[in-house]
Amino acid sequence: KSIKAYSQEFVNYQRRLYISEVKTMAAILMIAYIAAAYWATNKIWWSKKVYVYSNATYFYMTRFIICMVAGFVTIPIALLLTLVGKN
Repeated sequence: KSIKAYSQEFVNYQRRLYISEVKTMAAILMIAYIAAAYWATNKIWWSKKVYVYSNATYFYMTRFIICMVAGFVTIPIALLLTLVGKN
């Protein structure tokens, strides 16, 4: 093989490795976002309230969907409430 073929293989290997690293980082950030959004939504939305549901799956899926949609808003609010010390 020529030098050009080896260098092209190396470049392709680096690209695949970079894409793999990006996907791994995206997965880690998504898990961190889900955890933070769930915590923040629980702190703001469901704190000091009692909810009665007959279907647990519906209840937790509703909580999960709300935390995914409202996470961008609830995370900063919950952090401010935590820093200020207001429960």
